Amino acid sequence: MDNSQVSSDVKSERSGVVTSYKPGSTGYKPDIKGMQWASRIEPAVFDHEYRYSSDDWATTQKSAFRLLDQKSSGVGVVSPDGQHISLILQPHRTAHDDDFSAQRTYVVVLSAETGKIEGSVEVSGLILGRVLTNDSLAIQTARNYYPGADGQGVISVFPLSNLTATPSTIPTDHWLVGSSRDSLLLSPQSPSAGSDGITPSFRPFTVTQMGTDGKVRGTVTGVNRIYPGGWLERFHDPAAAAALAPTIGGKDDDQTRAVWNALSTEIVDLNSGATHDLTGARATPTRVPSGPGLLISETTVDDKGYKNASTPRFWLSADDDGHPHTEDLEQFTDK
Repeated sequence: MDNSQVSSDVKSERSGVVTSYKPGSTGYKPDIKGMQWASRIEPAVFDHEYRYSSDDWATTQKSAFRLLDQKSSGVGVVSPDGQHISLILQPHRTAHDDDFSAQRTYVVVLSAETGKIEGSVEVSGLILGRVLTNDSLAIQTARNYYPGADGQGVISVFPLSNLTATPSTIPTDHWLVGSSRDSLLLSPQSPSAGSDGITPSFRPFTVTQMGTDGKVRGTVTGVNRIYPGGWLERFHDPAAAAALAPTIGGKDDDQTRAVWNALSTEIVDLNSGATHDLTGARATPTRVPSGPGLLISETTVDDKGYKNASTPRFWLSADDDGHPHTEDLEQFTDK
């Protein structure tokens, strides 16, 4: 499964039908022959794409749609081992007039292999993020559009083996932005401010790795992007990135992008501890046979400063020892 909301491999519709497709059969209208399963879910999956939709879909949660537009912690995520999918559904009790505590929302967990619903939980408050580890579902809720101060952010952790059990809770003023196989990733920076690898933020940030028991395991500074499955993109020289950030803050032009993308980075695998140099390369979240993966490709930089992927170098799996795979690279080339 590709670890994104309405991803290239898991499609969710406003009708409440969720479908899964095999690799190579993706696109806006995938080939029906590539369908693995289809499952109907009610209420429908949260419609994060239509910000200005009709009143029946206009909720307090809708106003925070950018928070759930993230591949690593948004509306639809996949566990690093590729065994489970979790989806946030349309709130069945809305919170109008900023009455955040009145909102009620179901979060479901499905088998990635069959589409069968493995369980669901109901949460109150605004959902700021949600992730899966290999054995836990973690949901961050708050009483405002942020976890700090009067937002009173809290992460509820449910064991996948028993989703009806009372969750453990972790109060925090940081944002839940991702996960590895057995840990949660938190950041003082909002996930809608560029950490998803799509929106430019042009500033390095810090990621804290925390166990599902709430114990901090360590921090990584100088992070540029977070990828599904437990990978971070980190600057080789965090100090240089931090020094550059104030000079280009608030800009989003071709020259600024070119200067920022010229900084060298590496991939940090939080599951295995391995690192992979990204000099002359670009990382792209992808689906591999075992689940979430990362494709490392040669890059060319266009006249607008964008790094465009070309020839694949190798791919990584979130479900093994982190070594680079060079076999079957043709699966990532356009046919």
